[in-house]
Amino acid sequence: MTTICVLSRDDIFSRFVREELLPYGIRVFFWTGEDDLPIAEGYIWDMDTIPDTPSVEGVLVGCTWEKERPINPPFLWLDRPFRPARLKALLGIENRCELTLPYPMPQRQSVICGQEEIPLTGVEYRLFCAIYEAEGEYVSQTKLHQAVWGGVGDPSVVNVYIHYLRQKLEKDGLRVFRSKRGQGYAIEGFERGKN
Repeated sequence: MTTICVLSRDDIFSRFVREELLPYGIRVFFWTGEDDLPIAEGYIWDMDTIPDTPSVEGVLVGCTWEKERPINPPFLWLDRPFRPARLKALLGIENRCELTLPYPMPQRQSVICGQEEIPLTGVEYRLFCAIYEAEGEYVSQTKLHQAVWGGVGDPSVVNVYIHYLRQKLEKDGLRVFRSKRGQGYAIEGFERGKN
């Protein structure tokens, strides 16, 4: 599968899918309902913004909240918010190699915890950096949303990506992020690495 069409009017949802699939060499383009539906090998359908089931050839993945899931849907299913690994598995690309840039790089999209280098998506990396650069001070959800997403869309997407970062970084009882209601997020006890 080399082309995916995202059927959505939600810019953040569409960009999230593109960010997750581009490293695998998959061409992602968007359809918002105004033009003719383009031909692709797979379609990711955001049921929250485009409600009617599209009639397409190829793989169709429906995405909405679990409580709104139809019984026995005639398409593949993603609960929202979904994990990137689940999307890749449904599209059959979980075993493909990611494209990587030469190492070392001045700014790798990864975080080193102890001896382990943990790769991050572009969005995860930008969000981590925005919190890390505050040197332990809290950064509000609004400021993080502006820094990473340019203030476009729903600011609660910050919480979803913090959840993704915690899943990747907070293993074996390690705590990476502090959160405080009304103040945002901060790095917990991490020192800046030497350049």
